[in-house]
Amino acid sequence: MRTPHFLITLLLLTGCQAGYKVENGDWSLVRYNEGVGRMVTKIDGADQNSFQPIDKQYAKDNHRVYWETLVINGADPNTFVVLGSLYSKDKAKVFWREREITGADPATFQIVDGANLWSRDKKDYYFAAEPLRVMDVPSFKIINGGWAKDSKAYYATPQFAPGGKVDCDYSSMRILSEQYAVDKKRAYYGLTPIPGVDVKTFRVTGTITARDAFKKYRGEREDWLK
Repeated sequence: MRTPHFLITLLLLTGCQAGYKVENGDWSLVRYNEGVGRMVTKIDGADQNSFQPIDKQYAKDNHRVYWETLVINGADPNTFVVLGSLYSKDKAKVFWREREITGADPATFQIVDGANLWSRDKKDYYFAAEPLRVMDVPSFKIINGGWAKDSKAYYATPQFAPGGKVDCDYSSMRILSEQYAVDKKRAYYGLTPIPGVDVKTFRVTGTITARDAFKKYRGEREDWLK
């Protein structure tokens, strides 16, 4: 009986050891891709003598800290710690992947939902590396993967797009999906109002599509694929 090809591939991949390794005399990051196979990327600029892996995604030397192959600018190697879910910090700053979370307080920082890029400290909430500048932190709550609210404002937190406070009518705001919302005056795709929408008949038809009685929409624009 033959072993199916996909099982052979799975066995090969699970037996591989990804992470930081010395390859051809240089510290490198080794990764595996089912389509490509073994991929080796040299850590450019690393101090070869003092470089040390922290785990499979983080490393440091005497001068810098690295997330995968990227330098975490401004991170202090002596006080740097990995928090998990792509978050880390040192004595003065907090980071998501290789980016500093501007204004985050390391002493009170917490991961709220790492899979959905939510974190907080004593004074604000953050979406990935971006501060939301929440107006009322005690009343803040997450609605779904794209929206949150407090007692004073709604906040859009879409994947792959800027997040922040939405300029909407708070009292009539209704969340329709992770991307779309409406109030009594306008429809919204994340932070962006959608021009010309008939609010009374507006409805969501797909992940990034919607329609009203007169038009179809894709994202924040009239659908060009209709």
